[in-house]
Order: sequence, then C-alpha cells, then structure tokens
Amino acid sequence: MEARLAPPHSIIFVYDPSGAVEVPDDIGAGLVSATDSCVAVGTLAEMDGETTIRLAPDFAAPEGEIAFEGTIKTPGGTVAINTSLGEQVVAIPVGPAAHITVWANDASEPDLILVRAR
Repeated sequence: MEARLAPPHSIIFVYDPSGAVEVPDDIGAGLVSATDSCVAVGTLAEMDGETTIRLAPDFAAPEGEIAFEGTIKTPGGTVAINTSLGEQVVAIPVGPAAHITVWANDASEPDLILVRAR
C-alpha cells in the first residue's frame, strides 16, 4: 500500500484504529517516538511538499535507514497509518501484536517512509 501526501503537522501515526491508542508524549523530540500502541513518525515539512508512505508486511529492498524497530499492540488485527487529524491513509491486516520496522530516507525530514508491519 502506498500514499503520497503532505501530512498535517508533518507527522504520521502507526496504530490499530480499533484499539485504545496512547500517543507518545515526546512527539517532536526526534524523528520517531513510540508507546506500546502507537508509533509517531515525522515527515517532510508539510509546506515543503509531499511524503511517500509505504505500508507492507515486507519489502524486497528497503530504502533509507532504519529509524524504528519494535512491537505495538494491535487488538483488532490491523495496522493503519493515520494523519494527526485521524484520517486513515493506508492499512493492512496483522495479528494481535505487530512487529513494526520504519525506514526513512532522511534523519529529520524524510520524503520517503517505509513501514513494515507483520
């Protein structure tokens, strides 16, 4: 799944929309911050253009550097990427917990973000 957009507030959130979501307190402290139910990822500044976001269970040849690797709770069996306004961008089915890996092509304002959820 792929989307290209200029996310509001230059941030996206990775979580299961059917469960209780605890958004990280330290958003903006770095490119990525996370809780056990949500991963927040900074994007290219929304006024500077669009960010390509890909969500998949695997990538043959990931691009960029690993920015995050961990597990989040997914009680509804879905991982979705959402904007700060709660708009769902893309989603895929997973199990009751998802191992998440995030690659980004820039350490501060990536315009390409890959999210592997499995």
